[in-house]
Amino acid sequence: MPNELTELLESVQALAGSGNAEALRAAVRDAHQCLVSQPARFDVTIEFALLAADADEHEIARPLLEQAREPDRALSGVLRSAALVKLAAFSLRDRDERSAWRLCREGVRASRGSSMTPETLHNAAVVALACRRVRAARSWWAGSLASFRSAGDTYGQACSAHNLAVAEQDEGCLAEAESLYRESVAAWRSLGDRENLAESLQGLGEVLSATRRHQESVTCFAEALEITVDTRLFSGIAESLEGVATGLVGLRRLEQAGYVLGVASRVREERDCPLPQDHRHEVDELIERLKAKGGAEAEQRLRKGAEDLPDDAIQVVLRELMIGDVAR
Repeated sequence: MPNELTELLESVQALAGSGNAEALRAAVRDAHQCLVSQPARFDVTIEFALLAADADEHEIARPLLEQAREPDRALSGVLRSAALVKLAAFSLRDRDERSAWRLCREGVRASRGSSMTPETLHNAAVVALACRRVRAARSWWAGSLASFRSAGDTYGQACSAHNLAVAEQDEGCLAEAESLYRESVAAWRSLGDRENLAESLQGLGEVLSATRRHQESVTCFAEALEITVDTRLFSGIAESLEGVATGLVGLRRLEQAGYVLGVASRVREERDCPLPQDHRHEVDELIERLKAKGGAEAEQRLRKGAEDLPDDAIQVVLRELMIGDVAR
């Protein structure tokens, strides 16, 4: 392989984990131009295409990855499976679930007799769940999680544990979901990854709330709220506020719950982050429970929360959560 191409590909690999997305995409484009004029071995081309896909340079990556489907192309099972699963993800972006699931299964089959990487198995599970193949998704995430644990890959472990927790939660397996959420929370915390930590805390809070451990759930939602306020992730702020309100209703702190839920509704309205359709019923039901149990006082606090300026109101909620009370 010519020296220039080697250097460019090494640059892409070095930037892949740097977090500098702009520099990575520029390096991918430079390497691709060189690759067009100086063809490399097929396995090197596919490795580059996978990096290009991860850099969101899909127009570069997809045509190269399509070549991995050609049976006469000599390629290891590991690389072929990774390429096919990545193509499955592209099909999902095109809203073509049938092709996505077919490519995903082809990718998993391609690795038989060789060791499929846990990253590819994790990605296959993501595709499977999007295609509503829940059993396959749970099985593959369990496999990727075991591999990440064995390898000591904390980031991969956290990703697979969180995703498997969501799948178990959706299936009603709450004990399994709780254990997995706790694992992902510990992993994200050790990595200092606060955004993903907030997401896992939110999931853990939901499981704790569903199993009537309301004080613990409020603690989880409150920490998630603090993080999402710092990161200015408004949809996350609203979800955490709604979680706090749910826990407070369970604790029969109805006036406080009303205020927090009012703040959540104001955040969603003012920050243009409407309730997801699959979450709307839960919030509507929570409001009805609040009104039925808390009466006029709870309704008044609900209106008050919706009227206060969101940034100020959120700080009130955070401050008083820390001292064990909310917006009296």
